[in-house]
Amino acid sequence: MTLGRAFGVITFTTLLGGSVGATLGWMIGTYWPAYYRSVFHTDSPGFNPVEIGISLGITEGVFIGLVVGMIVVGILTWQHVRLSRP
Repeated sequence: MTLGRAFGVITFTTLLGGSVGATLGWMIGTYWPAYYRSVFHTDSPGFNPVEIGISLGITEGVFIGLVVGMIVVGILTWQHVRLSRP
């Protein structure tokens, strides 16, 4: 596995994770806003569960995507090393 390909895989999974996380966070904040209100224990009128959902979704999605990308690169590198040995 080349360095460019590894970087591409990690970048792709990170962006995909952030996108999926933002979408899920938006859905939870829009359709089930009571979830974020219960998590943060607030009934404040200024609390916007959609913004919180998108922010947390992006943050958690990027982190999960980064970890998944590193695992995939590790597995592909391990496979390449194993196949190149006689």
